[in-house]
Amino acid sequence: MDEMWKILERWIPSGLQRRQATKGDKIEWRHIGKDGQQHNITCPCNARSIMSIFDEVTRGDTID
Repeated sequence: MDEMWKILERWIPSGLQRRQATKGDKIEWRHIGKDGQQHNITCPCNARSIMSIFDEVTRGDTID
């Protein structure tokens, strides 16, 4: 999971942060959505969340 996080940080150099919280780490992600609007998302820092962000950034394309 740490390797996945490092790759995600390289792909998204700004607007992505990992924060420590009392109930586990959280991901905070600011991005422009498909609707052209600014979105602020906070989710648990886990493999599922990281993969969801990958899917959003790559629009479902696979990584080569």
